[in-house]
Amino acid sequence: MKYFVIFLILIGFTGMIMPNVFASENLFHGMSSFEQFPSAIVPDNSQIIEIKLQYQNGPYSLSDFKPIVDVNPKEAAPYVHIEFEPLGDVFLHSVNRIFGTITVDKEIPNKMIFLNISYVGTNSNGISLRSGWNDSAIIEIRENMVGGTLDRTVYPISSPLKQFKSGIPNYKITCKEGLKLLIRTNAGPAACVKPDTATELQTRWHKMDSKSNNSEINTMCMTLEKSKDTATFFKVPSYLPDGYSFECSFLGTPYESYMIFHNKKIPDELDLRIEQLILDGAIFIHQTDERNFVGAEKFETIGTPEQRIQETYDSVMDGNPSLNPQLIRINGMLAYAVDSCSDCGMQTANFTDGVIIQKTATEAKIKFIDKNGVNYFINAGIPLNELIKVAESLQ
Repeated sequence: MKYFVIFLILIGFTGMIMPNVFASENLFHGMSSFEQFPSAIVPDNSQIIEIKLQYQNGPYSLSDFKPIVDVNPKEAAPYVHIEFEPLGDVFLHSVNRIFGTITVDKEIPNKMIFLNISYVGTNSNGISLRSGWNDSAIIEIRENMVGGTLDRTVYPISSPLKQFKSGIPNYKITCKEGLKLLIRTNAGPAACVKPDTATELQTRWHKMDSKSNNSEINTMCMTLEKSKDTATFFKVPSYLPDGYSFECSFLGTPYESYMIFHNKKIPDELDLRIEQLILDGAIFIHQTDERNFVGAEKFETIGTPEQRIQETYDSVMDGNPSLNPQLIRINGMLAYAVDSCSDCGMQTANFTDGVIIQKTATEAKIKFIDKNGVNYFINAGIPLNELIKVAESLQ
């Protein structure tokens, strides 16, 4: 469990390393898509809702994150009941899944309802922010009986492996009733087991892991090959500054990957966090396959890569010009860039395990989106001119 919690914190630092400067008019920006949403519903029969979401411009994290649903026509609203599972904190750039259910009362007077879903969260200063985008859906209200049988749509719980390959992170995998979720510290996916066999399986996994002869795999890091089994799209830099080499690849999901390159060996102790590694000179690369994340059709509606990068630049110039943001070209693609800065204002990160990190400096960073819809965010404790060479060598 310790390893799992720290892994989540590591992912959270994907957002921590980007300062809280993007919010404009109390908005955060990103994208979302319906993974599971009913086109029709029978009164008094619950249907599953599943939303995949990633916010990309905003504070490093948002607490009390939740969807807000507006039901139309308004007279239908009292008869529509939607409940979402608590999501807790979400972090900048990390892919999240929101699960819920929708039920309508049989007394509902409408044959069709329209839902508009937006999202809200609270930043570290206690200020409520809302999403700069929303999702909409139309749901048909059907009769109770269709063809003499009750019209129910049943969504069976798939195996942990299928859930994992679909992009659901280990910690959000759903098990069938009576089974317990068990997460292996250095390999995926998780397993759903009977409670009385959980201890035995954990012991077996521990013995197998301790006997592993592969020194490149430990409870913190994995090989690039193993991560590519999950996220096949991501690129690896062919150029690195002198002395730098690959250190870690976090498993991520089919839509994202995380990589660390360093000129020092990373200790085995998991208490060493990504933020500390970057301050020590490490290069951190996060990639998200946005086109597959939201689907090709919706991807075409969220703006061109150049428009979105320009919006990021404009937002930073408006919110924190002391960062001295730049617009540059990476292999012909418009990119947002910031060089290291020692006095850009205090940033504070408070984590659920009690860790508090404060800093006044920010490191060099680059963000761009390629023609295939892959979003690249590169952050490093090296000069920007060196980071540009790394970004240009991704292949």
